[in-house]
Amino acid sequence: METNFFQQLLSRLGKKNPAFFDYIQASAALIGGASIAFQYLDSHHILLPTWLQWLESSTTWVSAGIAAIVAQLPNEDLNNTTKK
Repeated sequence: METNFFQQLLSRLGKKNPAFFDYIQASAALIGGASIAFQYLDSHHILLPTWLQWLESSTTWVSAGIAAIVAQLPNEDLNNTTKK
Protein backbone atom coordinates (compact mmCIF):
# COMPACT_ATOMS: atom_id res chain seq x y z
CA MET A 1 0.00 0.00 0.00
CA GLU A 2 1.40 3.39 -0.98
CA THR A 3 1.19 5.85 1.86
CA ASN A 4 2.75 8.84 0.15
CA PHE A 5 -0.10 10.97 -1.19
CA PHE A 6 1.92 12.73 -3.89
CA GLN A 7 3.43 9.50 -5.23
CA GLN A 8 -0.02 7.99 -5.54
CA LEU A 9 -1.41 11.17 -7.13
CA LEU A 10 1.35 11.27 -9.75
CA SER A 11 1.00 7.57 -10.53
CA ARG A 12 -2.76 7.96 -11.05
CA LEU A 13 -2.37 10.99 -13.33
CA GLY A 14 -0.51 8.87 -15.87
CA LYS A 15 -2.91 5.93 -16.02
CA LYS A 16 -5.85 5.13 -18.26
CA ASN A 17 -9.35 5.90 -16.97
CA PRO A 18 -12.73 4.23 -17.33
CA ALA A 19 -14.73 5.67 -20.26
CA PHE A 20 -17.18 7.51 -17.97
CA PHE A 21 -14.40 9.62 -16.48
CA ASP A 22 -12.92 10.25 -19.94
CA TYR A 23 -16.26 11.84 -20.92
CA ILE A 24 -16.27 14.00 -17.79
CA GLN A 25 -12.69 15.06 -18.45
CA ALA A 26 -13.36 15.93 -22.09
CA SER A 27 -16.50 17.92 -21.31
CA ALA A 28 -14.73 19.81 -18.49
CA ALA A 29 -11.84 20.66 -20.82
CA LEU A 30 -14.30 21.86 -23.48
CA ILE A 31 -16.22 24.06 -21.00
CA GLY A 32 -12.98 25.44 -19.56
CA GLY A 33 -11.60 26.24 -23.00
CA ALA A 34 -14.83 27.96 -24.05
CA SER A 35 -14.80 29.99 -20.84
CA ILE A 36 -11.25 31.17 -21.44
CA ALA A 37 -12.09 32.01 -25.07
CA PHE A 38 -15.13 34.04 -23.97
CA GLN A 39 -13.02 35.91 -21.43
CA TYR A 40 -10.56 36.75 -24.20
CA LEU A 41 -13.37 38.02 -26.42
CA ASP A 42 -14.78 40.10 -23.58
CA SER A 43 -11.39 41.62 -22.85
CA HIS A 44 -11.35 42.83 -26.47
CA HIS A 45 -14.84 44.35 -26.02
CA ILE A 46 -16.66 41.84 -28.19
CA LEU A 47 -20.16 41.48 -26.78
CA LEU A 48 -21.45 38.04 -25.91
CA PRO A 49 -25.09 37.03 -25.81
CA THR A 50 -26.49 37.20 -22.29
CA TRP A 51 -27.11 33.45 -22.21
CA LEU A 52 -23.34 32.87 -22.64
CA GLN A 53 -22.16 35.35 -20.04
CA TRP A 54 -22.36 32.80 -17.22
CA LEU A 55 -19.69 30.78 -19.01
CA GLU A 56 -17.35 33.76 -18.99
CA SER A 57 -16.73 33.78 -15.25
CA SER A 58 -13.36 32.72 -13.88
CA THR A 59 -15.15 30.39 -11.47
CA THR A 60 -16.33 28.38 -14.47
CA TRP A 61 -12.90 27.78 -15.97
CA VAL A 62 -11.29 27.08 -12.59
CA SER A 63 -14.04 24.56 -11.80
CA ALA A 64 -13.69 22.96 -15.21
CA GLY A 65 -9.94 22.65 -14.75
CA ILE A 66 -10.36 21.04 -11.35
CA ALA A 67 -12.99 18.65 -12.76
CA ALA A 68 -10.66 17.64 -15.59
CA ILE A 69 -7.87 16.84 -13.12
CA VAL A 70 -10.12 15.04 -10.63
CA ALA A 71 -11.66 12.97 -13.45
CA GLN A 72 -8.19 11.60 -14.17
CA LEU A 73 -7.75 10.23 -10.63
CA PRO A 74 -10.32 7.39 -10.30
CA ASN A 75 -8.60 4.63 -12.22
CA GLU A 76 -7.89 1.11 -11.04
CA ASP A 77 -7.36 0.78 -7.31
CA LEU A 78 -3.62 0.84 -6.67
CA ASN A 79 -4.13 -0.62 -3.20
CA ASN A 80 -6.09 -3.65 -4.38
CA THR A 81 -3.82 -6.67 -4.13
CA THR A 82 -6.30 -9.27 -5.46
CA LYS A 83 -5.96 -10.19 -9.13
CA LYS A 84 -8.96 -10.99 -11.30
